[in-house]
Amino acid sequence: MDGPLDVVIIGAGINGAAVCQTLAAQGYRVLLVDQGDFGSGTSQASTMLIWGGLLYLKNLELATVLALTRDRDRLVAERPGSVQARPLLYVPSGGPPRVVVESALAAYWVMGAGKRARPQRLDRYAEQAHLAAAGPAYAIEEAALVTSDARFVLEWVLAAERLGADVRNHVRVDAIDAGGSAAGWRLQLCDTLTGSVTDVQARMVVNAAGCWTDAVNDKAGLTSPWRHVFSRGVSLAFPRPAWHTRHLVLDSLEGDVMTLAPWGPVSLWGSTDTLRDDLAEARRPADADVARLLRELNRHLRVPVDRSDVVSLRTGVRPVPVRHDARAPRTPASLTRHHRLHLDATRPWVSIYGGKLSGCLGLAADVRELVAQRISPRGAAPWPHPPRDEAPQVTTTFPTLEAPVVSAAWAAAHEHCTSLDDYLRRRTNIAQWVPCGGFGARGVHAGTLERIALEIHDGDTGLAERDLRAYWHQVCETDAVLAQARRPDTPADTIGWRWS
Repeated sequence: MDGPLDVVIIGAGINGAAVCQTLAAQGYRVLLVDQGDFGSGTSQASTMLIWGGLLYLKNLELATVLALTRDRDRLVAERPGSVQARPLLYVPSGGPPRVVVESALAAYWVMGAGKRARPQRLDRYAEQAHLAAAGPAYAIEEAALVTSDARFVLEWVLAAERLGADVRNHVRVDAIDAGGSAAGWRLQLCDTLTGSVTDVQARMVVNAAGCWTDAVNDKAGLTSPWRHVFSRGVSLAFPRPAWHTRHLVLDSLEGDVMTLAPWGPVSLWGSTDTLRDDLAEARRPADADVARLLRELNRHLRVPVDRSDVVSLRTGVRPVPVRHDARAPRTPASLTRHHRLHLDATRPWVSIYGGKLSGCLGLAADVRELVAQRISPRGAAPWPHPPRDEAPQVTTTFPTLEAPVVSAAWAAAHEHCTSLDDYLRRRTNIAQWVPCGGFGARGVHAGTLERIALEIHDGDTGLAERDLRAYWHQVCETDAVLAQARRPDTPADTIGWRWS
């Protein structure tokens, strides 16, 4: 690259992706890198809702609620292809008294400037016949993602690329060195697919690494008044009943709520919220998570869901900001979910703590203001690898799924798709909608996945076979909890007879 970049953004979840597009639109020369795929961390494990912050009224986080309702409504207005208003039904079962619930909903509607439908009490509703001991409910309007959270992130990334940003997935930052007051920073980047190493210079760095924010700061030799604690959120998907057509919010035994979201052919139920000290442990779902989710779900349904009905698990680690010297929190409910930003006092470096899908617009605007305090944009300049040409999306079909999906070859050519995991989990929802990560029971779709791998790797049988083998072992690891619940005649490990 000719001269230092304006900004390097480390981490391409929703925070990094939104910041990248925002800065690129202002004329900054931006490089976005992620050690994995775009949106492959916390951003790929949401419950698909774009909340306005209703749950934060309980802790009187009024500023957070105001900010999130504003961002929610902007997303609905500005990104109708990605985020749309959705009816939501809250079905109380115990919990606060009626007057408290109705007062909170009224206040929430007012804080949203009345832009969503007014909350309404319903004594009768269609879902009532399928819910156990369901009394009156409250109809609320929120917003939800149209396709998936991972594609929502990808849309920000590709939009930034069209504005001239350089975006790279599967690129790890191996070293970060101060390059003097003028140069800003020198970063050594390693392409994890090819092993190639390159050095770049940047006038400023934005650390949007999510769960790895503290580790990246340590690598740069920087400290912050904030740090992350980790909350594991697990959701499960099961075949969607015909009656389930709108989002339901149901009380949990622990005094919180969970959501049951219709998502294509599945219903998505969750999520848990469990504090964990160790990041590696937090990223692995436990059998206890599945047991709790099913226990909570079956309290509400007349027809119970069995472990063997579970199609997939979604496990995300929420990085929650706390003061660096704060005591270890006891419960997730005691923690704020509003983002926190830190601009280093002496170095051109911004660290992002926390953040949510629904708050990405506000966060990106806040980061833009901090960047502008240190550097000004130098305008667009030619890139060594210009943005890819626009082309109509090519779709295909996948067995058992009614809706078409983007073809693997098209995703590889136009969406930076480099592996089966990229394609099955984040370019499409196949890994979440088809059991065993898309392999299906007893590996019925293994041949289809082989053909997909060949498309991704442009017919290279060696690369395709290695990718297929690696993906299979990944499914074995991530599906380990579900494997305990498979019916005896369809054990999960029979899928891998060729690769185990």
